[in-house]
Amino acid sequence: MIRAAKRPGPYRPRAEETLDAGKLELGEVFQDAECLLISEVKVLLEAQYESKKEEKNLTDVYTKTLEYVQKFSRYTNRDTIKE
Repeated sequence: MIRAAKRPGPYRPRAEETLDAGKLELGEVFQDAECLLISEVKVLLEAQYESKKEEKNLTDVYTKTLEYVQKFSRYTNRDTIKE
């Protein structure tokens, strides 16, 4: 099951609102969001890999993130991840 924050459109913080990810102040968009498992991130990145590879749109950050999740992903069976 893939979880993501629901939002109607692009989120822009109010002028007086100061967000700080270091203090886990992420804003109202992430208020009820749940974290993904590394295995879930792996499934998402691998699903995008072929199209990004064909478009030659693989950035260093994307490649390193994919390598990281492939290395540390605990669950390898997609059926187990979806549960």
